[in-house]
Amino acid sequence: MWSLDGGYKAMTPSRYKWTVIIIAMFCNFTIMDLSMVNLAIAPLARHFDASLSHVQWILTGNLLALGIAIPCCGYLADRFGMKRVILASLALFTIPSLACGLAQNLNTLIVFHVIAGLGAGPMIPLGMAMVWRVVPHEERGRFYGLTWAPAVVGGALAPVISGALVEHVSWRWIFFVNVAIGAVPFVLALAWLREQKLPTWGRFDLPGLVLAAAGFGLLLYALTDAPTRSWDDTRIIVCLIAGAAALVGFIAVELQTSEPLVDLRLFAHRGYTLNNVVLWLSADGLWGTTFLVALWLQQLQGYTPTEAGLIMIPLGVGGAIAYPIAGRIYDAHGARWVTAAGCFILAGITAAFALWKISTGAWIIALLFLARGVANSMATMPGVAAVHEVRPNEVARANALLQSARQVATSLVIALMATYLVQRTPVLIERGTRGLEPGSTAYFVAMRDAGVFTFHEAFLIVATLTVLAVVVALMLRSGRPPQIVEAEMAPAAE
Repeated sequence: MWSLDGGYKAMTPSRYKWTVIIIAMFCNFTIMDLSMVNLAIAPLARHFDASLSHVQWILTGNLLALGIAIPCCGYLADRFGMKRVILASLALFTIPSLACGLAQNLNTLIVFHVIAGLGAGPMIPLGMAMVWRVVPHEERGRFYGLTWAPAVVGGALAPVISGALVEHVSWRWIFFVNVAIGAVPFVLALAWLREQKLPTWGRFDLPGLVLAAAGFGLLLYALTDAPTRSWDDTRIIVCLIAGAAALVGFIAVELQTSEPLVDLRLFAHRGYTLNNVVLWLSADGLWGTTFLVALWLQQLQGYTPTEAGLIMIPLGVGGAIAYPIAGRIYDAHGARWVTAAGCFILAGITAAFALWKISTGAWIIALLFLARGVANSMATMPGVAAVHEVRPNEVARANALLQSARQVATSLVIALMATYLVQRTPVLIERGTRGLEPGSTAYFVAMRDAGVFTFHEAFLIVATLTVLAVVVALMLRSGRPPQIVEAEMAPAAE
């Protein structure tokens, strides 16, 4: 009845469609990992007595690994079969997560979380690719929202779970939870999923992978380490130059090879490019702001991790409610207006964060997060719209490039926000406390105000990026999405 290659063969097409959707839902739950770790950044910095720029590598390193792994998943699925790659990815996510929980120092934790990111990378795009193949064209927007809704709920609960574990048990359990998150879809996929792969496959673009990993890795290292070493440090300058050179080489290689790791020629499609830009900018608005708020609540307002998680729950609640609705609107009217409205609301709320005070009530923050959840679900519709802008034989590569670029953009904005806080805060503290007696009440008030103002500036930077997303969203296609008849993957030999 069950086999690694064959899957469960007795299912009707309708029943198998829902089986695939359920497996994809569980694969999407891996996004909980990022939400749980995000809230634990401040406690982990205290536990390891490390700087914010060092600890945030737990997040940015994982996101970079996601961005590097995603483009590889298309080739691996073609070569070895989609089911095998999903099973391998789940194992590569689950086992290093266990190692993260057992880590004895910060660098070990970062390394294993990066490896877990390599495993998590292929799961979401391959899960969505499976859904794409079993769901009719006219229902794809609706099922896109439906597939993501449970993950959004999980993302909402993740900060609470993370806060409770860090505060009352141990930070190690935020990684042990991932073992269950990975094990459940592994068993489901092993038992129920049918294998799909192409009868032929191309050449793997190893030079492109090496150049991309080196380029983005060196740039992220320079951005995160510069506040500690200073921007004129020789190591930082070398990393910036080498990283930029590697990315230039990566672009040159990808444009010349016939089988690139990521097909940059897809950006010749105007609609595809515009949808990607909106996703990059809206990801800044979501993850950059969430990163900042988690720190604000704990470092400035003094909330415990559990309390901060409870305050942030409405983000997922709003998203879970709005994702299916936004998907239906996209199916009927296209991406332009629903995306522009979502980005506009997201930008306005982020700008409103710059008005926060130490005394701002938790209920106000929670209501704003509820609205952000709704807005974010609307702003991510280009994730569906982008693949409608390419030719049928380009859909798989377009989806891989889309997801990979978005993860890299997210890792960059988190690194930039952490760098900004670390470098800007001492400048404002020195300016605000000039002439005041160290240790006096006025001195401590000035220090606190400098920290508040730094966060306000960071919120405004993210809000500005999101305003740019509104401008680009207004250039998107409106009207019912064009139909794409995608070539089906050949079933594996039985």
